[in-house]
Amino acid sequence: MRKLFDSKALEREVEQSGYTKTDLAKMIGCHPSELTRYVRGEITPRPARLKKMVEIFGPSITGLSVSSNNMPQAQGFTQDELRIVALFETLPYPRQCYMSGFLRARVVYGPHVDAEFAANLSEQLANESQRIQEQSV
Repeated sequence: MRKLFDSKALEREVEQSGYTKTDLAKMIGCHPSELTRYVRGEITPRPARLKKMVEIFGPSITGLSVSSNNMPQAQGFTQDELRIVALFETLPYPRQCYMSGFLRARVVYGPHVDAEFAANLSEQLANESQRIQEQSV
């Protein structure tokens, strides 16, 4: 399984950033000692914190391969799978969540699970999340 966080890459980015660790920690939203623990590889950031780090340092701090345009590369996919991903990305976010929930339930619990329930729940959560975001703007 591919790692989603590379502490050595983070260390490199922190050193090259020109900012102090205190300033970077504020930008990330953590205590400087927590940033130090990320850099040392003692702890792994949760998804929300990792997302913030990627916004600041770019995707190179993830374990994903990065192309020349600084975007993660798809590796190990067939052309058919890449076409499916491209089609998936054109769908509205709630529909993406619906399909993801359905597929995840099928993978985890098998073909006889009520995956429709998981799909509907995922879509409802996405709709609610979008509604809350729109209200806070």
